[in-house]
Amino acid sequence: MRGAALCVACGDLAEGGEVCACGVTRGALQESTHGEGTKAEDAPSRPCCRGAHRCGAAAVGGLAVGVVQQACETWGRATAAHPARAVVVVVAAVAVCSLGFLNLRSEWRHYHLWVPQDSLFAQMNAWRAEHFTQEPRTQVVLWHGADGVLTAAAVQDMWRLHQRVAALKVTVDGQQVGWQDVCLRVPRPPGEGANISVAVILEKVGAALGAAVSGTGPGLPSGLREELCGQVEAWPTRCLEHSLLGVWGEDAARIANLTDQQVLQDVNAAAALPPLGGVRRDGAGRVVVAASALHTWTTRVQTRHKLVLDHSSARRVDQAGLQWEEALVGEVRAVAGQGGVVRPLVGAAHSLGKAATDAVTRDLRWAAAGGVVVVVYVVATLPRPLLALLGLVVGVPLTLLAAYGLCAALAVPFSFLNAMLPVLVAGLGIDDMYVLAAAWEVVGEGTGGVAERGGRALRRVGVAITLTSLTDVLAFLVGASTRLPGLRWFCLYAAVATACVFLLHVTLFVAALALHHRRREDSASRCAPPWGGVVRRGMARYADVLLKPWMAPVVVAGALALAGGSAWAAAGLRQQFIQTEWFLPPSSDLHQMLQARHEQFPREGDHGYVYFANVTLPRDLPALTRLAAALRASPYVQSVGAWFLAFQDAVPPGVAPLSPPQFHEALSLFLHSPLGVRYTYDMEFASPLRCRRAAPRVTAFRMHLQHRELRTMKEQRAALREVRRLVAEAPVGGFRGAWADAYSQWETGAMIGGEAVRGLALVVVMVGGVALAVVGAGRAAALVVGSVVATLVQVAGVMRAWGLSVNTVTAIALVMAAGLSVDYAAHIAHAFMSVSGTRRERVRAALVDMGPPVLHAGVSTLLAFAALAPCTTYLFTAYFRILTSVATLSLLQALLVLPVLLTLMGPATHHTTPQEDTSKPPTTPPNTAPCTTAPPHTTPTPATPSAATPTPHATSSPSHTTPSPNTPSRSPPHPHVPPPPTPPITTHATTPWTSPCTTTASPP
Repeated sequence: MRGAALCVACGDLAEGGEVCACGVTRGALQESTHGEGTKAEDAPSRPCCRGAHRCGAAAVGGLAVGVVQQACETWGRATAAHPARAVVVVVAAVAVCSLGFLNLRSEWRHYHLWVPQDSLFAQMNAWRAEHFTQEPRTQVVLWHGADGVLTAAAVQDMWRLHQRVAALKVTVDGQQVGWQDVCLRVPRPPGEGANISVAVILEKVGAALGAAVSGTGPGLPSGLREELCGQVEAWPTRCLEHSLLGVWGEDAARIANLTDQQVLQDVNAAAALPPLGGVRRDGAGRVVVAASALHTWTTRVQTRHKLVLDHSSARRVDQAGLQWEEALVGEVRAVAGQGGVVRPLVGAAHSLGKAATDAVTRDLRWAAAGGVVVVVYVVATLPRPLLALLGLVVGVPLTLLAAYGLCAALAVPFSFLNAMLPVLVAGLGIDDMYVLAAAWEVVGEGTGGVAERGGRALRRVGVAITLTSLTDVLAFLVGASTRLPGLRWFCLYAAVATACVFLLHVTLFVAALALHHRRREDSASRCAPPWGGVVRRGMARYADVLLKPWMAPVVVAGALALAGGSAWAAAGLRQQFIQTEWFLPPSSDLHQMLQARHEQFPREGDHGYVYFANVTLPRDLPALTRLAAALRASPYVQSVGAWFLAFQDAVPPGVAPLSPPQFHEALSLFLHSPLGVRYTYDMEFASPLRCRRAAPRVTAFRMHLQHRELRTMKEQRAALREVRRLVAEAPVGGFRGAWADAYSQWETGAMIGGEAVRGLALVVVMVGGVALAVVGAGRAAALVVGSVVATLVQVAGVMRAWGLSVNTVTAIALVMAAGLSVDYAAHIAHAFMSVSGTRRERVRAALVDMGPPVLHAGVSTLLAFAALAPCTTYLFTAYFRILTSVATLSLLQALLVLPVLLTLMGPATHHTTPQEDTSKPPTTPPNTAPCTTAPPHTTPTPATPSAATPTPHATSSPSHTTPSPNTPSRSPPHPHVPPPPTPPITTHATTPWTSPCTTTASPP
């Protein structure tokens, strides 16, 4: 502001338009360039500081902000006065917080991260884990090749892997464990060495049951039971392995002599088509080409071995089986590395969790590389490089130790989603470091010592730092209100980490500034980067260009066009379930296997179950049969399979209905027969099942459910509702419920969109409240909120353009975006509201004063996020795309759009000074300098303007008598009254002396 006298200590408005700035005032750049501030204790005695008792209300514009400002000054004084003590206290506090690591619990299970624990799926999943503890585990290999898999060479490659897996052994507790030890054994089908007829057994069972029903016998005679059980026990078994090799009965001689033509003939002649994908047929319907084939090995959980948790399935498995699975993966990869006609892609039961964890761990190195880049940038741009290095290298680890320790002490689980927290902490800390360092430079040493300087620096920017940090904390706490556990835990960690970033930087970094000042202040200027002034001068020139009259319509039109295009793109943003392969690198075998399976086996829908418990059998068998028929008739279900359907088909119709004793007799023999043995894993009994005894009471069982391929979320949600409705309406007693792995996503997807919208809406409301507290004016707060909303809309448009969808991962990133987007705009708006003058003068002062630290903070944060570009997992690539967009667009809003809007509709300053017509370029106000007081007993002499004088309009008036406090204040001259003649710039021929009120002027 031209002609305004600036007193940097007391913070009030003087007569004639002078500003006495106890907080952040206009002229911060001039304050650091033209001299040091005035002692606070001397301020009330000077004419420019008349009415200093109104400092809190006049300078800050609100009681709450005044309290925060005073608290910041007190904290800054105490920290700078005793920096070593402050450092010790910080380190001790972090050490105490880190004790929470003793209670740290990690959570990697999919169902516990992405599924609300009060949902029907979570309840069913917990019930299933409790009642069905020994489910089989399937290991899958997908064969594919350029010429397909129906060639003799391809089949022979499969046979070689089959032989290697059959001979594979691992050592567990000093014992050799092989495929025969871990496999699930099933009876051989007829024709594979069986010498017992299934029909004969069932005929004998039917005859015995018929005799029992007719009254000629009490049930199954003991002699007949002994005979049948002996035959069942003699039935040959095999390990369950399913592949294309089954067409030739795993006969090594036949496979070795195969030809390509013979392979096609045998496959087309097979009773059941093997698991082939990408099948093409000729005009007669015969298979001529198959692009891929599945090869599966099924293992069982052996409870006699040590049980460990498998993070992929969230189930406990035996250590022997898990080691064998890992050896299988290694064997398949070894075969793939040897080359061949076809290539195997392996996916063991444990592979997903392990591969995802390994991928996230590998991608963390790029986050670390981003940290190194940020350290280099910050060290190169902050005035005190060693302190910048301290703030990042020491501050970030201390913050993480404190935050993780506190959350662990509160029993908040740790998950792989927290891998982004170091990058987030570094970004938030950089913002505070730049602003604090800039404030330390601006206030200068002063005459009150380092404690005074620390208090003034923190008072200057403490309100903005405190309340923007509060915004981030509130944003994450709003995100923590979600029902999704993984998102809730991440937001809690992020909220605590954000609070720790603030507390550590206003303590540790201020203490480091004070210690460095005491050690050697002179060396700071020699170590400061030479381009620091270049950035400030560049920002001043940028502000001059931005404030030209023709820029406003251009910027507003561009902002509206960008917002409109982004809104149009965001409207088409779709919601999508997270696919399991998204968490894997595209180059990994498991990712390629899962993707090829989706593409080449499109008819495979999702497999599910309907679970039952405490059902009255055999009374409810008819109701169960009707439920199976209703499910089979559903348009969303392809097939249904259950033990009770096969059991009723096996029992002759003439013996129904069965009494409970007859039912248990027949069920025991059925489950030990070749037709029923495969259903034993679908049932749980009150006591062990024995062939020579009647079956115990059935406590729980399940029915298989194969869905059709459902491509859209609408179909998937409809299928979930339909299945649950049919199950709930079935007239079956006891417990019942449907479960499928896909239901976790189908159920979560129904709420993630609403959760994201609700969370972002609450964050925007929080931002509005905090922005109102920061800037102290409703109009300015509305502009800040508008900047945040515009940023979020633009980010949504970028998500659409970059191929992202709304899901649980992007929901986390959007919560982070909402918190980060407010910081830069709030700093600029707060600086605008803290200076006096016309709107354009205040915008220029805000950009020159706060623009460089905001720019540096934004660029360094952008570098931290941009380092994630080479990452391969969806988690990090989604974060990279969203957070780099947030950093870029937030800077665009804060340094381009918001300043222009403030020139057009910015509210009055906290200081009550006349506003000029902002529709015209800034004009030179009267040159008034009532505050400059020459030292006593000196004679003013003309002097040439020094380099410190910003414009020819800056003056220092001759000495005059200081008016008494009772002298009435003079009204500021009217802006349209011609200014009085400007007195010459004067200095004094005696000893150097700094005027208590340096007159400054803004360039046009």
